[in-house]
Order: sequence, then structure tokens, then C-alpha cells
Amino acid sequence: MHDPVALRRMLEGLSPRLRVRTEAVGALPDDLRSLFSETLDAIQMTMEELRVTSEDLLQQHEAGLRVEAEDAARERFGRVFDALPHAVLVTDGGGVVRAGNAAAGALLGLGHADLRGKPLAVFVDEEGRRAFRAALADLRVLTRPERVELRMRPRDRLPIEVEATVVPLAGAPSELAWTLRDVTARAAASTAEGDAAASLRAVLGSLPVPVAAMDLDGTVLVWNEAAARLLGWTEEEVLGLPNPAVVPDEMESLLDAVRDSGAEPVRAEAQGQRKGGGTVPLRLTLSRMKGAAGEVLGSVAVMAAADGEGETLAGGAASQGRAWSAAEAKRVLLGGSGEAAFAERLRNGIAAGLHLGRLRPGDRLPSIRDAALAAATDHRVVSSAYQRLSAEGLVEVKNRRGASVASLPASDPPELAEAAEWLARALAEAFPLQLRVPQIPDLVRRWTTSGEVRCACVESTEDDLAALSHELAHHWGLKTFPVRVPEGDSAGRRALAEALRGVDLVVTTAFHAHAVRAVADALGKPLVIAGISPEVVDAVEARLRAGPLTAVVADPGYGERLRAVEGGERLRVVLAGDEAAVASLDPNEPVLLTGAAQRRIGRPLRMLVPPLHFVAPASAGAIARALVNANVEAARGRS
Repeated sequence: MHDPVALRRMLEGLSPRLRVRTEAVGALPDDLRSLFSETLDAIQMTMEELRVTSEDLLQQHEAGLRVEAEDAARERFGRVFDALPHAVLVTDGGGVVRAGNAAAGALLGLGHADLRGKPLAVFVDEEGRRAFRAALADLRVLTRPERVELRMRPRDRLPIEVEATVVPLAGAPSELAWTLRDVTARAAASTAEGDAAASLRAVLGSLPVPVAAMDLDGTVLVWNEAAARLLGWTEEEVLGLPNPAVVPDEMESLLDAVRDSGAEPVRAEAQGQRKGGGTVPLRLTLSRMKGAAGEVLGSVAVMAAADGEGETLAGGAASQGRAWSAAEAKRVLLGGSGEAAFAERLRNGIAAGLHLGRLRPGDRLPSIRDAALAAATDHRVVSSAYQRLSAEGLVEVKNRRGASVASLPASDPPELAEAAEWLARALAEAFPLQLRVPQIPDLVRRWTTSGEVRCACVESTEDDLAALSHELAHHWGLKTFPVRVPEGDSAGRRALAEALRGVDLVVTTAFHAHAVRAVADALGKPLVIAGISPEVVDAVEARLRAGPLTAVVADPGYGERLRAVEGGERLRVVLAGDEAAVASLDPNEPVLLTGAAQRRIGRPLRMLVPPLHFVAPASAGAIARALVNANVEAARGRS
């Protein structure tokens, strides 16, 4: 019998009948009573064994039903998982795929069954693979969904841009669920406008004539290489500024004429202003610059030297100083006779042009035909000379583009440490100012330490006040005066004004900027709003992403400010004055320790970050200018 339930019912039905037979044994003769009792006992024992067996079979039957139900549920879940329209993966904490649906397999170029056991990193583009593996450490401790952008390389397909949403699996803290979306088309669309702008810039930049594109107010948007060669300003120097080629009043009149001209270009002549002084007569042609919908976005100005200075055989005007005229270019580059003489003359002419700033790498040289005509020589002589100079590295010859001036060999300055590299840049920037290197140390001393600069550090928390005062005194050499922010009534403002009256500089934070600004302005004192160093913020937020962090501070107000960092809800604040709480800290766990708290505790703790600059680099420039200005004013007062 295969049905354990039916067997159980049959045994339950036999039990009453067996009891009846047992009761009837007493009426039997003696010789049959013993035999019948033994038989009934054997039957009863067999039924008991059958009852136990039926219970075992029933339990096995119920367990089998549960397994079948689980298999059916798992099969239904698998069908739903595979039918999901988005690519979904499940990985362990190390990024190894444990399961993936059909959409994930299609996205990554494999059957979804083949994904199992493969590290997800192998599908990440090689350039981003190291960063992806590093990011897995943060993803393992996720408490909420995280969005990650990846460049992935499916099997046997071109790379794609993928947006991944990563969530921790409930009940399985070591597993992550990834939803992957191919956003390649969206990424391409988002960069289309930038590509169009880059294409426009590339087109204008490659034109051999000087061109400047400006917005409606005359602010330079594009300044091509030819314009830089003609007038001396590079694009980096003029972007976002009014066009320096024409004095402001004349440019404003020209832009008004362009706006009123309709489709016709505006032509004019003006004295072009050159970098470093001097002028060049310009012929200007300005046209409207329109957007895709036909709206006027600005203007494009084509500039040409009116006296022909810019019309050189080398294909454009010079990058520095006065450009060669066509006659001078012909004389310098193409003079002489005979093959050897021509090549030598051309070599010396190009080198002289580079040295004088009349030529620069990339400038086009005359075509073989034009050079042969200008030099009254055979075209084979010119071709041979170009090939010889190309072999020497002075000329670059390309098919369909002709000959151009090749790049000079790169200089090989010695490698420098970071601080030395900064000093090298500072010395290079001092060169155009006619500052000789031996003068600079004395100049730095006179403009930073010749006078005592008194600085008031205004704050309301002990930690901020101590950090500002220490850094401005230790790093900048200022004589600092800590000033606690008084109450906001009129008496408090008078007290603050009195505290600031005798200082040269006031430094505060964004928490008190408006109140301190009013007092500093009334007293005519320069004010610097100092922000906290981003290195400190980054270190704290990175640690909070990995788990809780303890901050040991002197002032509870500073502790509350710290909670504004990302993940601040996991920040535990311990006051330096709470001896029991400080003593209970795990010596192996790093803490965020302020300078004021460290001085109060008087014993070492393991710090999350080593002592860093408290003031953000963006604030350093303002402090430096105030320091130099105070010293310069002091020097003037003594003279």
C-alpha cells in the first residue's frame, strides 16, 4: 500500500475489532485459549509496528509534499526572475556572480547560466577595473541602495555605459543584488551637445585666418590659433573676457551693428591691440552666430591684418611679436639658389622663425609648387629639401596636407618634488615681471614677515577657534587673537567691534560670516571666511561609509556641526572633559580628534587622520593676499 494515510485509517479501523476478539478469549476452552492469546498478541504487535511505519511514511509523505511545493515555488520564482525586463545579478561581497537572469546574460553576452561563478569585474572595462574592485569594499557595507556608473565590455561586443543600482539582500548581508541598465544611448545623447561645440571649436581652430566667436555681450567663446599668432593672446588668456583685439567702445558699436544688420555681415577697420603693447591695422568681418532654432547667440569675427603683415607664406601670422610680411617670409625662407643652398637656407629660416616667434610648430609651409615659383627653382629641389628637413625632424610632411613646421624636441627638466615643482612655477611666473631670482627670497621676507600682522579669529566653538588660531599662527606667522562670538544684541556687537578694532585681519567661518562682516566693514577691516579643509571632510565621510566613528571634541557645539557630514547619523561624539567616556574608548579604534580636545586629554589616542591643514585651500589665497597687503602697507608707512 503506497498511501500512508489509507494505511493509517485501516489500522484505526482494525483496533476496535481486535479488542472485541481479545474480550472473547475467556469463553474458549483451555487448550484453545493459550493458542488464541498468542496469536492475538502477535497480531497486536504487528499492528503496532504497522502503526509506527505508517507514521514514518506519513512524515515522509508530508516532507515530500513540502519539497515539491518548494521546487514548484523555486521554479515559478526562476521563471519570474528570468522574465524581468531589466538585467539583474546576485553576487557575493567579492563581486562573484551567484545568479543572473536572462536579461543580464543578454547584456553581458553570455547565457545567464554561464554567468554563475564569474567575477563581475571581468566584464568591467580594463581602465575602470581597479577602481571597481576598490569600490566593492564600500558596497559590502551598504545599508541603502547605491548607484554606480560603469563602463562594461560584454563578451565579443563593443563597450557599453551601464548604470548599476546595488542593494544589499535582506537576510543575506554578504550578498548584493545588481540591477544593470544600458545607458550608452543616453550618455551619447548627453554629450552630443558638447561634441557639437567641440566640433565647432575644432573647425574654427583649424582655420588659417584669425577668428573669434563671441556671445551677445562680446565675451570671447572661441579664439583660434591664428588669432593667437596675430595678436599674441592665447585662447586660455581671453576666454570669458571681452575681445581684446578692439578697444571696448569700438567693439560695442560693432556688436550693435551686427545685431541690426540682419543677414548681412558687418565690415570695418580698426587698430588691433597686441599683447604686450603695439597695434596692427585690422580688417574685421563680423557675422551673426545662430543656434539650431535660428536664434541669435552672438557673433563671429574674422580678423585680418590690413597691411598684409599676417599674409605670410608660412600660412598665418606670428604667435609672438610682429609677423613677417609676405616679402620677408619669401626672403628668409625661400632665398638662395641650388639644391644644397636652398635646403640650408630653408633650415635656417625655419629655425630663425621659431626663435623669433614668427613661426611655431604646426604652421603650414608653402606648397612645393608655390615655393618653387617663389624661389625660382625646380620643384624637385623643393621636394628634396622638404624630405631632408623632415628626416632631421624640423619639417613634418603629410599626405594631402603638405609640409608644416614640426614640433621642437621636448625639454627634459629634472623631476621635482611637489613643493619644488610649486617653486619652479612661481619662479617662471616671476620672469615676465622682471623679478630676478636672487631678489625673490628678500622680496618674500619683506612682503610676509617685515611687519607683525595681527589677526582676530572669531568663532563660537572652542575647537574651531583653537584650530584657526593655531594654523594662522603656525603656518602663516600671524599674531592671532582668539575672539569668542558674543551674544547678538547691541552690547555684543559693540564688544565685537572693540575686539576687532586693533587688528589688521579678521578670520571667521560661514557660521558667523554675516554678523562679523557687518562689524568688519564698519571698521574697514579685511575679512576672510575660512572653510574646513576638504581632506578632513573626505576622511571622515569615507570612514562613516564603512561604519560608525567616534569624534572626540572639546565643545559640544562643534560635535553638532560634525553631524552635518554625509553619514553623520553614525557619528558618536565624546567630550574631552568626559573622563569616563574617553577612558572607555577602544585604543585600537581610530577617532576623529580635534586639537583642542587633544590638549585637554593630555594622552595620545589613535587618530583617524594625521594633523592636516584645517583651512581649505580656497581660503588660503585670501589669507595670503591679506598677509602680503598688510606687509606692503606697513612698508609704505615706514618709507
